[in-house]
Amino acid sequence: HEIRVVVSGKAHQFLKERFSARENVALEEIHGLTLRYFGNRLDRAGSLFWNLRNAPKGVKKNVAVYRKVAEEIRQGMDKYLWRPEINRFARMVNFAPDGAMEMDLSMDASMYAIFAYGPYEPNDPKVLSTMKQLEDRLWCKTKVGGMARYENDYYHQVSSDVGNVPGNPWFICTLWLALHRIEKAGNLKELDQAIPLLQWVASHALPSGVLAEQVNPYSNEPLSVSPLTWSHAAVVPCVERFLDQQMEL
Repeated sequence: HEIRVVVSGKAHQFLKERFSARENVALEEIHGLTLRYFGNRLDRAGSLFWNLRNAPKGVKKNVAVYRKVAEEIRQGMDKYLWRPEINRFARMVNFAPDGAMEMDLSMDASMYAIFAYGPYEPNDPKVLSTMKQLEDRLWCKTKVGGMARYENDYYHQVSSDVGNVPGNPWFICTLWLALHRIEKAGNLKELDQAIPLLQWVASHALPSGVLAEQVNPYSNEPLSVSPLTWSHAAVVPCVERFLDQQMEL
């Protein structure tokens, strides 16, 4: 089988060195969450239909490999990203050329991915502790409120009072927090804890219903892109999961 891997940044460099001798492994680099195909091409080996036709031959083996890799990732997160001394996950870990481990302990709302993408359950004690600390540190302590992206976010920064305003409130970050409350709910009373966050999103939209990327932490004035598709798109899974949980609970 030919394996094609699309990864970003340092992960690309790490895998490139690790699989340099594997002729059947092709690596393509992307940046952040941006996915692209060079020249907008899909060749036969990478096409969906080719894979659907040929995949059954190796399904059992592939599933076993994927599960093994997923477990290795989980073990790696437990070993490197989980920091018992602060009772939460780190934002990132890098390895210096000399092999020394460099830990980034910044609080970042995107760490919600630890439960949203499957490595851990929403009620895992590690997730609960991390999400609680994220909310405590990144919630804007102004009359506007809302969740900032990360500590001392300089993008369209309005205030240098990072103790109270770690960054401007973002709709998607507030919705990520809401999603965690929805996913971890064990009964309807716990599910209702997500409602204030959903109401925050609705009440801080423009009269037209438009959601910006972020808002001014003091005036609620839209900042950066407005409307932002990502903000609107983040509402959908939250509302869908809320309704699903409401039915199930």
